[in-house]
Amino acid sequence: MADLLRKRNRLPWYDYSQDGFYFVTLVVKNRAEVLSSVSEGKSVLTSAGHAVSQIILNIPQYYKNTNIDELTIMPNHLHIIIQLNNTSLAKPGNEIITGRICNYGKLSKIIKSFKCELVKVMKKQNEKRIYWQRSYYDHVIRDEKSYLRIKEYMVNNPFKWEMDVENAGVGGDSAAYYKKLTE
Repeated sequence: MADLLRKRNRLPWYDYSQDGFYFVTLVVKNRAEVLSSVSEGKSVLTSAGHAVSQIILNIPQYYKNTNIDELTIMPNHLHIIIQLNNTSLAKPGNEIITGRICNYGKLSKIIKSFKCELVKVMKKQNEKRIYWQRSYYDHVIRDEKSYLRIKEYMVNNPFKWEMDVENAGVGGDSAAYYKKLTE
């Protein structure tokens, strides 16, 4: 019953396969700090963090209409700016990632494929599986001012880890925080 009342994260009227830039945040379940540690304002990746980075940076090999513009991996969450650019493609269709057919260019399919691939890689490396919070936060970046503000936030995120709302030691309302960041 709780799932029926769950607030939808995506804009119901928006086509997430449209060209543009998308700010995405994924958080590890229970905010477990398994992706990195922060030391002197730098994020030091764990083996899981390296796997995450490699998979995300390889997304454009599987989804030819994508570019990973920026990636920041924190101890228990990550931020990505993904660019979708369908107009540069001659022939839209389906792409295959990890042996599954995915709807071309759909942001949610890209994120789902990333999570599936990470499970495979972690299993292959005999690493503990990473569980993510259900869904993810996204924001359609509509102008340069918003883009620059988000990119600056991502670059400075490791320096501000001690105050980060995703830091379990700090706590806070991350949804309200990201909304304010993207206004």
